Amino acid sequence: MERNIYKIEKELFVTSDEEITRNDYWLNIDNNTISNGEMFELANDAPSCKKIILTTDQDLIKDDVQAIDDEFLEWFVNNPSCEFVVVKQKQHFEADKSKRINPLNGVYYSYKIIIPKEEPKQETLEEAKKYAELSYYGDEVDAFIAGAKWQAERMYSEEEVLELIDNFSGSVRQAKEWFEQFKK
Repeated sequence: MERNIYKIEKELFVTSDEEITRNDYWLNIDNNTISNGEMFELANDAPSCKKIILTTDQDLIKDDVQAIDDEFLEWFVNNPSCEFVVVKQKQHFEADKSKRINPLNGVYYSYKIIIPKEEPKQETLEEAKKYAELSYYGDEVDAFIAGAKWQAERMYSEEEVLELIDNFSGSVRQAKEWFEQFKK
């Protein structure tokens, strides 16, 4: 699945591939800039521009971009390496003057992030082999398994990673702090 969560400075943005309209905000993922307004037609033609549907940015929230709920924010703090979430969209037909109504169809949309029930787990070689046998044929299965073994052999233990970081940073404490922050 494509990435749809972006962190720019202290703000989070959840994007969508929906069509960008004149009143929408969008994120250019190539240069981490946020825009809205007259250039929306060009943004739709640029694959690097994604519609922002949820955010923690108070300025965008004041301008009718939906806020990311606290339940997801708590989950995200514990899962900072998450780059993709499933978002459900709901259409509302009632007239709500506090929401930006689409003038073409008279509706507005709300979004709900579906929080994963369990942590993603590392696939074992046996599970990868079962997947390969279902998805590939003959020599392709052997090549897939050989590639998975090669990748597994390239993996480092936590101790080896800490030692490598320490060799470059010169500070064991700094290396451990950095490692704990980014190990997921």
